Amino acid sequence: MIAAVRHCLRGDLCVHLFVSRLYSDAILHVVYIGLNTYGWYHWLQPTQIRQNIPVTRLTGKQLSTIIGAIVLLTLLWGYVMDTRTDADFAYFDAFTTVASLIAQFLLTRKKIDNWLIWIAVDLVAIPIYLLKGLYITSGLYTVYLILCFRLAGLEARSQNRIDAGSLRQTSSYRTPCNH
Repeated sequence: MIAAVRHCLRGDLCVHLFVSRLYSDAILHVVYIGLNTYGWYHWLQPTQIRQNIPVTRLTGKQLSTIIGAIVLLTLLWGYVMDTRTDADFAYFDAFTTVASLIAQFLLTRKKIDNWLIWIAVDLVAIPIYLLKGLYITSGLYTVYLILCFRLAGLEARSQNRIDAGSLRQTSSYRTPCNH
């Protein structure tokens, strides 16, 4: 979080994204400052004050709703960015923004399925950053992708043990960072 704030306050990442005409992504990184501040504040609270949310999976209906929301909001936001700005990759940029916000929401609700959305975001973002010449950012998102695959596997194995009854659910849920 400190790195994200430092970059955005200095303007490095946000300026690079803005100059690259990836406006949705630039907006997203500003929103991340607020999300990270909330997360940091929340995790600093004593355990008894924090809401105890169990680690769970989305139901089939919830997953369908989430996918539908991502598609609909991507089309709406992509249309706005495509018709009202000179944004490059307007729909792909809209997808990474919309899906990132939804994945972040699922992460705060301790839904394991958030990792699948983060993986999709990274798979779309990496080639966009490469095409825009943002090689360091593309490399960073490649690291995020590797972490997402690793964490998705760990969370799935943990949830399978919980589902099998060999472990009780706990309130611990590690989140290394968001994008």
